[in-house]
This record gives sequence, structure tokens and C-alpha cells, in this order.
Amino acid sequence: MVGLGVLMILAGVWSLYLRRKQKLYSNPLFLRFVLLLGPAGLIATLAGWFTTELGRQPWVIQGLMRTQDAVSSHSVSHLSLSLMMFVICYFGIFGVGYSYMMRLISKGPVAQGIENHE
Repeated sequence: MVGLGVLMILAGVWSLYLRRKQKLYSNPLFLRFVLLLGPAGLIATLAGWFTTELGRQPWVIQGLMRTQDAVSSHSVSHLSLSLMMFVICYFGIFGVGYSYMMRLISKGPVAQGIENHE
């Protein structure tokens, strides 16, 4: 997760350097690098989540705490409300992102340097 974050920061710094030299869109090594780095955000998020969630149980197993002592005392209604809020928030974020992407796709690419010969 941290390694992917460092690679993303490196891509940002490299892109600033290339933009100043006006070679951002013409450097094939950089373009391949950012293409391969595309899913890095999702992978880093999942890696962080796995580390957080899987890191909890060993403390219980190693004899420091019993499993029944590690369970939270929240009621079903509290957990259901929390889950429902997460679902609503994520559907909202996903919906806004999806509609924004569809708006960009419907506009299409901007043609530069092409004259209209009508």
C-alpha cells in the first residue's frame, strides 16, 4: 500500500517535470508507467483495508485477549444503521462519479488543429 502510494507520488512529480518541458503527452515511458499505475488506487485501498481487518484477529489469537472480549457491544440496530449509511454514501459517490464520466463521454474528445471545411 505504501509502495503504491510512493509510486503515485512519483508519477505526479514526474508529470509536473514533463509538463514544464511540454513533453507530458509525448513521453512513451511515462505514458506506459501511468497506464500500468491506473488500478493502483483501488489496489492500495484494498491492501490497506485487508491489513486493517486481518491485523485485528491475531491480537485475539495470541492470548492477549479472548475473542468474546474483542466483540463490540453494539446492537443490531446500530450496526444496521451504520451499514445502511455506508451503502447510501457509496451509492451516492458512485452515482455522481458515473454521471460525471457519462457526461464527459457524451461530449467526446476536443479536436485541436482541425479546421472545418464546410
